[in-house]
Amino acid sequence: MKKILSLMTLVALLITLLPAQNTYAAESKVTTPADYVQYLKTQPDSADTVQQFEALSPADQQKYIKYVTDPALMEQVLQATMSGKPTTLANGDIKVNQSNEGLPHHSGGSVGTMETVKTVYQDFDSMVLGVNTFKYRITLTYSVGGTSSSNLQVRKAIGGNGEFLFSRIPGLSMSFTKDAPYVSNNTAVIKVYAHWDLVYQGSGARYGTDLVTLTGYTDGSKTWTKEQF
Repeated sequence: MKKILSLMTLVALLITLLPAQNTYAAESKVTTPADYVQYLKTQPDSADTVQQFEALSPADQQKYIKYVTDPALMEQVLQATMSGKPTTLANGDIKVNQSNEGLPHHSGGSVGTMETVKTVYQDFDSMVLGVNTFKYRITLTYSVGGTSSSNLQVRKAIGGNGEFLFSRIPGLSMSFTKDAPYVSNNTAVIKVYAHWDLVYQGSGARYGTDLVTLTGYTDGSKTWTKEQF
């Protein structure tokens, strides 16, 4: 019995000494253009990015890889989305928040006895050397009703969420939590928390949370604020 217990103790000790597996190890080993193209092929709907990347000169491909595998620089990119305004980094090689600014969309019934359902959204994105690298979106859906355009009321905050549309940055992951949407002062409001992680082999982990507050109005317009936790 003592021999069996000793063997079990030895096995347990060996297991604790084994190195922990890094779920981002395969992604963080990107060092060459061929590595990056192979990484892109493991990502959904990445054909356009492959085409954009392969259109770069060999020198720019190497520069691109240097940028997207630099955790400190990519953290700056994520933090730059805080402004919500078009921003450039790395002497203009990296552009943040360059896509549409979340033009309002609405659908549903018409003003009168029926309610109109409106959806507004705000996008946050980046491009490196003209290659789209990530985008996420915050949405809010609500209903508006009234007997005329002069007395419209926000009737109900229906829902909303955050969506990570795509990432072409090795080691970047993102998830979302939210508070229940609500109606306040004749507006609909939702608060969404965007949780991001950057994990690179040998560089540890960087992580953060951004709170986006999106507000929708009776005319289908929107405003938003963003703060970092």
